[in-house]
Amino acid sequence: MFQYAAGLALANHHKTTLKLDVSWFDKPEKQEGHEKYGLGCFHICEQFATEQECSAFFPKNLTRGERWALAAKKLLRIRNCTKTFEQTGAAYFQRDWGYDPLFWDLPLNTHLDGYFQNQSFFEPIEKELRSHFSFRYPPTEKVLRMADKIQSSSPSVFMHFRRQDYVGTNSIYGPLAVNYYLQSLKELKERIGSFTVFIFSDDIDSVERDLKLEMPCHFVRATEKHNFFDKLRLMSLCDHGIISNSTFAWWGAWLNPSKEKIILAPKPWHADIDPQFRSLKPVPLTWVQIDRNPQAPLAAAE
Repeated sequence: MFQYAAGLALANHHKTTLKLDVSWFDKPEKQEGHEKYGLGCFHICEQFATEQECSAFFPKNLTRGERWALAAKKLLRIRNCTKTFEQTGAAYFQRDWGYDPLFWDLPLNTHLDGYFQNQSFFEPIEKELRSHFSFRYPPTEKVLRMADKIQSSSPSVFMHFRRQDYVGTNSIYGPLAVNYYLQSLKELKERIGSFTVFIFSDDIDSVERDLKLEMPCHFVRATEKHNFFDKLRLMSLCDHGIISNSTFAWWGAWLNPSKEKIILAPKPWHADIDPQFRSLKPVPLTWVQIDRNPQAPLAAAE
């Protein structure tokens, strides 16, 4: 969603068409669900670039990993370079995780490769983007019932846990400790008083086992396994949100258009303290950042 948003913003800037290179998703079926192309559930301008159109930007058909390796090799040969992007023909590779205003100087007929996880890349088209990211498919009966419950529980707060692929020593993101969520609930209670919590996760059973809250809460199981967009739909209906260090949760919060919403997010975003991640600042200034590793132990929220 971040890549689409940035691409659409640049296309609009040049008054041209956005085409999607989805070749990265051409993987075996063993890949995780979040590694599959899934923008078809939205009302986006879904025009796909052909293999011939994509190959014109590179000396050969490179995989995404090879593109990153090529960019790294070029970077090592360049000293005191201040630009965020480097041109290879008409192909640009995002060099770090941050936003750079030079993005708007990129020319027509450009192939973008990066994460673009900062809303400054698409802030000028926020209103249009919300239209693009409206849901194409109607909700199921189970989702409708949960939506009614959320909207009748004002104020409502969604809380998202990302586990599965974040669990393990190889994850640079790392799962968030329960204390982060308890601290966030405490902060939110001080701001708005009582509320009802709706809990979302890719492993809802383990979250329900580990999390004991002394406040009204619902562990959401209304969505079908492969209909990830229904989780986004339901999260966006909540008045406020406590997100995990997941871009999926980020978009669940962003899709709520309310200017009154309070969104709490972890700081830092990554568990890995590698310097390359210091420029990653996906959390908007209007959101509240909570230490992901609070020092003092916390009791279950009341």
